[in-house]
Amino acid sequence: MALSGLLPALLSAVAFGLQYVPVKKYKIYDGTTFQWFMCSGILFVGVSVALLHGDLQYSVPPSVVMGGGIWALSNFAVLPLVKLLGIGLGFSLYHFQNMIVGYLVGRNGLFGLPRLQPAFAGSLYVCDLGCLLVLVSFVGLLLVEGRGSDSEKEKEPGPAPSVHGKGQLDQIEEQHEEEVALDRNLRLLESSGFSAFAVEVEDDEQAPHSPDAAPPEAETERRKTWRKVALGVLLAMVAGSLTGVQSVPATLYGLEHPEYPTTAVFFPQCLGAWFASTGIYLLYGGIARLRRKPVLHAVIRPAMLSGFLWAVGFIFMIQGIHELGFAVGYTLDAVGPIIIASIMSMCWFKEISGRRQLMIYWSAEALQLLGVILITAFSKQ
Repeated sequence: MALSGLLPALLSAVAFGLQYVPVKKYKIYDGTTFQWFMCSGILFVGVSVALLHGDLQYSVPPSVVMGGGIWALSNFAVLPLVKLLGIGLGFSLYHFQNMIVGYLVGRNGLFGLPRLQPAFAGSLYVCDLGCLLVLVSFVGLLLVEGRGSDSEKEKEPGPAPSVHGKGQLDQIEEQHEEEVALDRNLRLLESSGFSAFAVEVEDDEQAPHSPDAAPPEAETERRKTWRKVALGVLLAMVAGSLTGVQSVPATLYGLEHPEYPTTAVFFPQCLGAWFASTGIYLLYGGIARLRRKPVLHAVIRPAMLSGFLWAVGFIFMIQGIHELGFAVGYTLDAVGPIIIASIMSMCWFKEISGRRQLMIYWSAEALQLLGVILITAFSKQ
């Protein structure tokens, strides 16, 4: 496997794995304004790179712009998904779908992409085994219980939120105490480079009932639970699938125009992400206005810095896919950030401790590494 392809894939994994570290200790509230600030940072880097490389002379293909919009939509869909299923199960299902869709698209040459070529007869079955090992490793990571960082967050609280049309936090607390109390439970989890949001919501339904209170109807509760699970699984499948195909238009455009540099698709992708996130924010803000709800704003500079890192990761990802092919390149860039972020979670933030937890964690990481080696070593580019 050419170093020219592996090196960009590695750099992309590092950038995607680090992208949410700048906002780890800050509240993102409902995530809507956070994503808009983040995508503004993405667009800033996109315009800067286009000006430096002279990429504005090339056309802005609508398909690539749509690819950026698909990423923004899938990224935003993770918020309700994790609310419904929780961080562990929600992100695992999301990554399952993202990983398998990206691999199958390149493996079978869907949407007009070149098919993954075997290094020798039957070697693609070994690649399939590698993909299966990576998926099994996600199950292992689901069993790892991080101890969190609530005490750290309390010591270093984020700045008070600003609200569109209001300048004083006390006005929010007086008029919207319930919303502020709920938003206090929201935080970001830097578990991968392909997802933006995670949520910690206290489950009021699990609070003990007073003896005088009537017990809830078991059947009704079961139906509500199954509806939540079904909706969460559906969102995981949709969000993971969208993420798995969001870079297909950019890859196809690069194949159709080999005379263009790989950065030619970068600005259109960034523009699409910003355009979609702006539409989401305007729609959300309009609905909130009609319902007389506050639009809480997240921190600006850390969110934009996260966008900078995502943009850098996407540049290297496109270069890696160009050199290695979609199946291998995307798989490396889907699994690599999870490894990077998990290592940071354990070594830097100390969120994984205990012999049993560490054994499960390192076993899962070993499966991921073995799976990636099998995919890259037994395919031909």
